[in-house]
Amino acid sequence: MSFNNSISLQKLQKIGYQRLLLLIALNVIPLIGVLYWQWDIFTVILLFWLENAVIGVFNCTKILACRGSKNNKGKAIKWYSNLGLAIFFLVHYGFFTSAHGMIVLKIFEQDFTGEPWDVWNWVYQWFQNTEGVLWLAVIAMIAYWLFDFIQFWLKERKDKEAGKQMMEPYSRIVIAHLVLLFGAIIVMKFGFELAIVILLVLIKTFINYHDLVKKQTNVIN
Repeated sequence: MSFNNSISLQKLQKIGYQRLLLLIALNVIPLIGVLYWQWDIFTVILLFWLENAVIGVFNCTKILACRGSKNNKGKAIKWYSNLGLAIFFLVHYGFFTSAHGMIVLKIFEQDFTGEPWDVWNWVYQWFQNTEGVLWLAVIAMIAYWLFDFIQFWLKERKDKEAGKQMMEPYSRIVIAHLVLLFGAIIVMKFGFELAIVILLVLIKTFINYHDLVKKQTNVIN
């Protein structure tokens, strides 16, 4: 028991108690929204989907900030050397996320027609008709990933290769997308909104926690 506790404490120390608390607070917001602000499951899943988009934007800036690669003279590369890779990621990841958003809208039978890129305009219009407290959730989401980017800038960018950074969000987003789609289908077929929201929050928190521990372990090593 003491050995397991020591491992858990080491993991918490690696990622930082403050950052873990921020992560938990970010993931609990949707649950609070369902319980007190009458959010439905579509709103929750759309927020989770939007977070993947926010992660993509910040990862694009991380790619540009990476200095781990070397040029032919053995010197650290400049940001513009990673520009092509960043553009490729933005297009590929953007299309992947857009297609997933379109599937979510179709599952929940939303009034949407168009191509995957049209999802962004639909979501923007949808947010224009929502209550202000939902925007607070978006602001909290952006603030958390901005904090993550600052940590990256201070601790990781000097040694991180742009190619490895480009691939970093994909393992998370594949799992997250599958979980969100599965949760959406279950709700549409059987209901159990609150139970599914709780389950999604727990799974998402675990995925985020695992990613943080893995990232900090790589930084230390």
